[in-house]
Amino acid sequence: IMVNSKKVEWGRKMKALEAKVDIQDQELASAQSKLDQKGQEVGLLRQKLEDLQKTKYEMAQNYETQFQALQSQVRKISVSLFYDCCMKSLYMPNGIDVPLLIWER
Repeated sequence: IMVNSKKVEWGRKMKALEAKVDIQDQELASAQSKLDQKGQEVGLLRQKLEDLQKTKYEMAQNYETQFQALQSQVRKISVSLFYDCCMKSLYMPNGIDVPLLIWER
């Protein structure tokens, strides 16, 4: 009877331990699944970051090109205006032609 009761007690303890192990296995599988999902999210976020950095670089290059073109146009206009101003003369009542730039100062 004593051996039989110990056998029953060990059987209960064994079932309790097996149930505990099963629960831990399920928790581990759930944690692994969440970890895999987070890994996929990290991969997607890395790809988005790379795409944004590439877009940012391309935009910076485009702005630099536009800026250089604008600088060139401003230089051409400045030279043209300077030339036009230097070529014009202002007739003074005393009969002397004086370059317009002198009177604009």
